[in-house]
Amino acid sequence: MTPPPTPQPLSSSDSSTLVIFNGEIYNSEEFSPPSLSDGHSLLAAYHKLGPSFPQHLDGEFSLVLFDYAKSLLIVASDTFGTKPLFASITPTHAVIASYRSAASRALSALSLPHTSLVHFPPNTIQVYSYSPSSSPENIFSLQSTLPTHTFSLSQHKTSYADFSAALHAAVAKRARNLETDPFVGLSSGYDSGCLACLLANHSFPAHAFTVSAAENAEIVSERLGYMAARSALLTNSTHLWSRASLKAQRASLSSLAEPYSYPVPIGYLPDPIDAPLPMIGDPAAVGLSVLCEQARAVSSRPSLVYMSGSGADEIISDYGFRGVKYSRQSHFGGVFPDNLEPHFPWPNFFEGSQRAYLMKEELIAGSYGIEARYPFLDPAVVQEFLSLVPALKNDEYKGAIAHVMREIGCPYDSGKKVGFSETDDKGSLADSPPPAPLPPLPEPKTPPPSCPHLDIKGIIAYATSPAQASSALSSLTALFPGCSDLPLKHATHLLESKLDKTAPHPHYSTPLPPEELYVEAAECQRTVEQKQVLLRLSAVTLFNEKKLAASIKLFNRVAEVTEEEPSELSLLALRDMYATYSLNFISNSPVFYTIRYPDYKPTLLANNEFEKSIALLTALLSNPDSPPTMRELNAYALAALHHDAGNSDAATRTLQEFIFSFPPDPQPLPQQKLQPFQFQAGGKTPLRVATVATSPRAELDDLIHTGLKAGVEVDVLGLGMEWGGTHTKMELYYEYVKRLDPTQLVMTVDAYDVILSPELLSIVDKVPDGTIIFNGEYTCWPDESAAPLIPAGGPLKYLNSGVIVGQAGKMMKMLEEVLTYPALFDDQRAFLRYYLQNQEFVRVDTEGEIFYTLHAVKGGVVYDHDGYVTQPMGEGDYMRPLVLHGNALDGKALFAEIMEVVRREDEGLVGQVRLGLDENGGNGARVRHLGRRLMERMVEGGGVGEGEWWTFAAAANELFEHGWYCDGAKLLFGLWKVDGGGELSGLMMKTYATWFIGEGCVFCKAPPLRDSKEAFRLVDLLRSWAEGKGYARYAMGTMGQAQVAQWKEVSTYNLAVAEHWLGNTEGSEAAYAALIGAEVEVERGVKGGGEGGREGGRGDSLKPLSDLRIAAVATEDRVELQNLLKSAEFVGVEVDVLGMNDEYSGNAQKVGYFLDYVSGVQDDQLVLFVDAYDILLFDTVRELAGLWKRGELCGEYAEIVFSAEKSSYPDLGIAGLYGEKGGLYRYLNSGAILGSAAALRSMLEEVASYPGLLVSDQRSFVRWFLKHRGEEKRVCLNTDGSAFFSLHSVNSASVIGDDGQFENPGAVPGGRPGVVHGNAGGGGGKKYYAELFETMERVRGGGAGGVVKTPKYAMAVTLYKEGRTQESVAAFLEHLEDEPEHAVSYYNLGVVMGELGDWGRSIGYYRKCLEAGGDSVEAEACMSNLAMSLMVGGGGEGAGEEAVELLERVEEVGSPEWAERAKAALAQLRGGAGREEL
Repeated sequence: MTPPPTPQPLSSSDSSTLVIFNGEIYNSEEFSPPSLSDGHSLLAAYHKLGPSFPQHLDGEFSLVLFDYAKSLLIVASDTFGTKPLFASITPTHAVIASYRSAASRALSALSLPHTSLVHFPPNTIQVYSYSPSSSPENIFSLQSTLPTHTFSLSQHKTSYADFSAALHAAVAKRARNLETDPFVGLSSGYDSGCLACLLANHSFPAHAFTVSAAENAEIVSERLGYMAARSALLTNSTHLWSRASLKAQRASLSSLAEPYSYPVPIGYLPDPIDAPLPMIGDPAAVGLSVLCEQARAVSSRPSLVYMSGSGADEIISDYGFRGVKYSRQSHFGGVFPDNLEPHFPWPNFFEGSQRAYLMKEELIAGSYGIEARYPFLDPAVVQEFLSLVPALKNDEYKGAIAHVMREIGCPYDSGKKVGFSETDDKGSLADSPPPAPLPPLPEPKTPPPSCPHLDIKGIIAYATSPAQASSALSSLTALFPGCSDLPLKHATHLLESKLDKTAPHPHYSTPLPPEELYVEAAECQRTVEQKQVLLRLSAVTLFNEKKLAASIKLFNRVAEVTEEEPSELSLLALRDMYATYSLNFISNSPVFYTIRYPDYKPTLLANNEFEKSIALLTALLSNPDSPPTMRELNAYALAALHHDAGNSDAATRTLQEFIFSFPPDPQPLPQQKLQPFQFQAGGKTPLRVATVATSPRAELDDLIHTGLKAGVEVDVLGLGMEWGGTHTKMELYYEYVKRLDPTQLVMTVDAYDVILSPELLSIVDKVPDGTIIFNGEYTCWPDESAAPLIPAGGPLKYLNSGVIVGQAGKMMKMLEEVLTYPALFDDQRAFLRYYLQNQEFVRVDTEGEIFYTLHAVKGGVVYDHDGYVTQPMGEGDYMRPLVLHGNALDGKALFAEIMEVVRREDEGLVGQVRLGLDENGGNGARVRHLGRRLMERMVEGGGVGEGEWWTFAAAANELFEHGWYCDGAKLLFGLWKVDGGGELSGLMMKTYATWFIGEGCVFCKAPPLRDSKEAFRLVDLLRSWAEGKGYARYAMGTMGQAQVAQWKEVSTYNLAVAEHWLGNTEGSEAAYAALIGAEVEVERGVKGGGEGGREGGRGDSLKPLSDLRIAAVATEDRVELQNLLKSAEFVGVEVDVLGMNDEYSGNAQKVGYFLDYVSGVQDDQLVLFVDAYDILLFDTVRELAGLWKRGELCGEYAEIVFSAEKSSYPDLGIAGLYGEKGGLYRYLNSGAILGSAAALRSMLEEVASYPGLLVSDQRSFVRWFLKHRGEEKRVCLNTDGSAFFSLHSVNSASVIGDDGQFENPGAVPGGRPGVVHGNAGGGGGKKYYAELFETMERVRGGGAGGVVKTPKYAMAVTLYKEGRTQESVAAFLEHLEDEPEHAVSYYNLGVVMGELGDWGRSIGYYRKCLEAGGDSVEAEACMSNLAMSLMVGGGGEGAGEEAVELLERVEEVGSPEWAERAKAALAQLRGGAGREEL
């Protein structure tokens, strides 16, 4: 851009120093005289200033310098990393490039791993020593890391003058001395307009190109006039959006630019379920491509310097104003605080959207040979902005930029943010391309023009404390003083309610439910597309919040809104919504049921969401006028909910009535047009094979290769196309078969998990004329409730759409009909419907003679040296399917194993290879192999695709559940590492922790054998992670310190749990002791991070001293919280509720609320923290202050007193570290904590610093307690239950007197606890708690007190654990009198009787369990134990045969855990095991 081009690398005169760089150095003449390249100044600067020389450069650059004489390698990025740089620098090698692809190619060429390849961080200088003569393992060693620039955070400047001067200078130095003319992408927004006017003001001629969107045409026109009046407008043009032009430009861009996906989360998607978005999916990226294309096409000379406005949103506005967050990536809503230190750098200052959008600018501009320059990211400009006092930053939207525009007379539209898309100056917030050219759309008739087009939900969510509510409310009033818009008033009321809980609603006697508020907010939007986006966002948000019925209502409202104002764009957006809605109710959807929300179903049951949703969907389906697609999706949703609620018959009836008996709709939705179809049919052949694949992969090559070996050329359809879902696939197949002879035999196959047999052409004799045959499988997916409708057949009787064969004419008619199905969002679901309606000529290969699916395969497969894959049927008996389909996780794993052998075939493989069996020769769900493959692919690709996160996570879960603990943990570790500390990292961390936590942990249910290879591997892996040594040291090398500390701490806990369950008590306690003794860096005197904390320092308006303050954290107003508050009112105390209406994010947030609370009271204030949802307070709670002061709670005075319980939760293995001392309760329980504010604050500050706090607050409090319990007067437990009483595992009755006093004479003789905690499950403490509250409520209403007995089932379990076996039997039998169908009680009685040697009664109880349990998990356990009891106890004639039948049944239909147990038992039986062994 500045003359002339200069070859690189540049070298010093003695060739001892080389430098390669990308960018522009604006102060090059400070270091060297003018030369052919400013790059020469880098060498001069280095020799003058040493390795820190990049700190003195003024420019936009990335560079690498090598000093042979001093053996130094220096890698540096500018302050914001404007120029891309990717590096893989390890002790063994250094590979550095501007593009990831170039670095990846170099690593592959050198046969080096890709795992260490990273996007080099911004504002970084790394200096390495180079020692080629040393060990090959230690060639490069990092010597130092320096910042390129350091900002001052002092906010002291009271005028914009210095900012204005800095911005003028930044633009001028980027525009002078050019051999080309610059251009701007001109919108009516602030950033591009300011740059265009500054160029004109300094008399730098420039081009101005506009991509039309929701622009203010008048402002754009005035700016063009401003430039022309100063003879600074060379050319201008406006590009008008259309769907066709967007698609064409995106296709062009995909062939030009390097692939790149924005990181997660970035805040531009309409759904809160963030996923990496490919850059070309961002309309702003496509818009920039248009600008660059126009710049290259300038007839006089190409315009090759782009003045970008990037950075202004991230730094100057923070995507918000006065607390209103215009985007989810906003950090503080544009309200810059008085102290920047705690916030700097905010997430998007260097990283996040800053880095993502810079990569977009660089990759797209670079693909056109254009250099982007960034005046708003000039360090001097940024520093001057940071130095402004907060008032100048906050009083006006982008006030600093607005001042410059006013100063030079640049036209601007005050307060408006406009750009290449409807919502964002860079366009990255838009979900769809701009809908119309200039001029802007007319105002809607309703609501009135005064309606502010704001994200009402964002305004509401922002106010999470009274202080913030007050701030947001004043901001709304200032922005819209006379607004009469109803949704805004609802938002205002919600904010007011945070200040005054009794505030009356301004329009309704009761507040609107959230879905109605969201609907009204959506109605306020300007266009139907905007309404769609807000409604869809709200619907997904409600679904994720487990408000299922409300979510369903909003999804349906999207369809209604679109029907009211249909357009091509809105219909396409509607189809996207349909796909989202459909996915939510697909059977076993890993997004919602397996990984993200393991408690989803229980919560729905507890909140009656199933009942409400089923009623709503039933009503919706009764409306004959509902859109056909919505009607079908509602029917599928209703069936799924019936099924999940346990009513399979109703689910099946729903599908039969609304789907399978329903005629197809004759008018399908308009679809995205296909690119020109290039296939030429040619003549008729015995068989044609076709597949749809939009991108090439190794698995596609395998399909093509095996086809060629069979003498068939596979026709690949859609390569290079943008994947548009099931419709794309169906339309391609339809266009394909339409071009063939109607009698041509055609087979369609999935592209990435199918291989063909050399005998494939024999299929011609197996397909009768006029018949269509589908692949079969063992399971009915995706609608399990359709299973009863499937005709009887062989083991593979359920349709699978991965392989289909039939004559072209028949296939065409089938596809014609399927394409009319309104809800065509899953091809298998659609083909199942067609099959059930056309069974006279459509059938399924139920025996697997032609097609064989590898999912749930029994007995493995055999690969012959002649290229045949065979399925064993028995000893010496094989069948040879013609097509092998590796569907589902376990099928894909086995498919990958087969392909490894297929690829080695040419190397002279002979004989047979048996695949798909575990180490003991049995069946394995070969997910372990898949996990490794997925891990390799993830690492090699440097990231995880949008649709792959949950596949990877599901694979990790399944690996772990199958006992392949190491492989599951490694895969999860990879996901955690790739996300680099984002939201998904936290999710992966929680998943990793929950595998090992509590008595019901996944690992604890079926740990490996103590001396097995898997046990040793797991312990070694966890220890390496816990200690950060070996493999872990390398793998964690690029992670942030806090992130690594968190993984190490959770790994130490997991190691302790594993050692405990593997019988190594000493190793387990040593791991726990290491955690307890570990030093942590505690930051004192800071707020805890709870949004409800007070503002200001310790001396500000502390609450007055009182005898006792009680507080609880509750983000939702549940019945149980009201129980606590009623009990407090009854005894005359108050409870401060913290965090109400906030989104709950875990234990760290809870500790943060508590920390903020004690920071707002006097140091010597006595505070009691209690759980919110299972605590009751009684009259003696008012005596706690005296008991605490006199040291009567623990036998001696302690600053902090914890409640206690009978079990060591969540870590059983840590029990030994408590010692022998204890009373009724021995172990800490965090449900009630009492202490002085100063002591509690000190404890909470330390607990808040524990990296593993995200997993369990009780675990963290246990760690703190065991560390400090030996300190004099520091902490103790109320072990006798005299003050804090835990209901869990208590087997004695409680009494509530007529005066409301609580006693439990059997457990605490003479004691009257003031805090009663109903901890543990619904059949134990929580049920006891509920019955206690009923009695308390009766007394509160003037009734008599009474005796409340321990729930019988809970008492039975407690008695059994205490060794009181006969009493436990009596308690189980008493419980069964009340609940005669309680299968678990029968199961437990069977176990107890077996232990007592009473085999006859044991067998009888197991049979009762089967009668009561049906198909439940309990039935698997009962069948297994019944079988063994029959064998061991002598069940009489035929007992052996019955036992074998039972075990075979469990092996066939049981869960993986029970199937493996049954298999092992069968092996014992068939091996002749004796009674004692069994």
